[in-house]
Amino acid sequence: MKNLIPRFIEEKLKNQEDHAQFEAYSMFIDLIGFTNLTQTLSKQGSVGAEELSIILNRIFDPLVSLVYSHGGFIPYYAGDAFTAIFPSSPHQEALQKLIFVAQEAGKLYREQSFLGAFTIGIKIGLAFGDVEWGIVGYNYKSYYFKGSAIERSADCQLRANQQDIVIHRVLHEQLDDPSSSTWIESDYFLLTTKDLYSNHTTVQKNLPDLSEEILAQFLPNNIIYFSERGEFRTVSSVFISFGNIYTHQQLNRFATIVLDTAKNFSGYFKEIDFGEKGGVIPIFFGAPVSYENNAERAIEFTLSLREELRNVFADSINYKIGITVGTAYTGFIGCKDRCQYAAVGNCVNLAARLMTYASNTEVLVDGEIERIRQYKFKPKGHIRYKGFEGDIPTFVLVGRNVEDRFTFQGDLVGRREELEKLIRFSMPIFQDRFAGIAYILGEAGIGKSRLAYELRKGLFKQQPINWFVCKADQILKRE
Repeated sequence: MKNLIPRFIEEKLKNQEDHAQFEAYSMFIDLIGFTNLTQTLSKQGSVGAEELSIILNRIFDPLVSLVYSHGGFIPYYAGDAFTAIFPSSPHQEALQKLIFVAQEAGKLYREQSFLGAFTIGIKIGLAFGDVEWGIVGYNYKSYYFKGSAIERSADCQLRANQQDIVIHRVLHEQLDDPSSSTWIESDYFLLTTKDLYSNHTTVQKNLPDLSEEILAQFLPNNIIYFSERGEFRTVSSVFISFGNIYTHQQLNRFATIVLDTAKNFSGYFKEIDFGEKGGVIPIFFGAPVSYENNAERAIEFTLSLREELRNVFADSINYKIGITVGTAYTGFIGCKDRCQYAAVGNCVNLAARLMTYASNTEVLVDGEIERIRQYKFKPKGHIRYKGFEGDIPTFVLVGRNVEDRFTFQGDLVGRREELEKLIRFSMPIFQDRFAGIAYILGEAGIGKSRLAYELRKGLFKQQPINWFVCKADQILKRE
């Protein structure tokens, strides 16, 4: 059984605890060059996916083992980055473990190259502070970790260059030798002394299997029992940033709505992540289970979510959403100590960037999503996003396109008899009587839309009518 959630959360759920806080050390690690590696291998199809699976093991195995063998744990992975938490009891011992792990992690990627051309670099942020945790959701559950320790470590990482370890002022003040770090700016210091705690002993732990019963409360079976290798597939990514939510109770209500709505549209709710972008929820459509209309499901999920949030919270919370569709690597990230099913690639990163550029309650999409004709969009502009070359056409999701956008040329051929039957059937409505219900059933491409279009035209010749389009398809069908 894979370690798909932190054991910390499993233990708290067994003890019927749902939220609390504690003091801890936090480490934010960002791996540099991972996206370019992924994009290159994506061009090689299944061979590239297999190669990337092997490389991911080489990247994460030693790193994650370092964390877990020194008393830390990883709440979740954010593609090529993750946060590790080290509970602070006992204080000095936890501090020494944190810095030892960070310095050893830096050594792992100092001269590490893959495929002979790609070098994976590393940036590390370290901090001390409060960590608040919680378990949320009613029908389906998720969990979160947030607080000053996590926020500070993420801020430290943003100020780091490759191979740097940047520490926050509060942690700097706890060092035995403050001269081991150099002030950079404000509350941030660069750790300069190598092997500060080089004599720290590594202790390997044999972790028991997680409870399947508890796992099933957080993840669907197609994740829990997923045994296939990673692969490149088309994925629709939805990133939701949220704010103005201050209590566990508020977050529980909000997360329950998102969890339930994602489940209704067969989306994979990955996590609730608090880091450099604030509160963020990534949801994927098309992995691990794919449908022919993954992009439409992502949009319908978003429209339904907006309506639900409006009904429950009115305008009391803030949220922003980004949606993209494209090829991503999908599979497990991490190793035996802690892993997570994820989607990694440029299209996933772009969804996160779109989210950050959106205004409150706005949904931004890329050019691929904008081509879907069932929905209305308006241009936001050509925007240059961090990590992407050139300006990217960006659009605002307006809503469903309820107008009939089909246009046809030439005369109707081969359906004249059916058209006349439909028109005769509809005649009672012009006498203020109920005509009944007619349906047009047939395989794709045989002319159903053209027949409905001609029916509408024929009825309008009798007199003006109101024509309502009420779409219902498999998107709205629950699993």
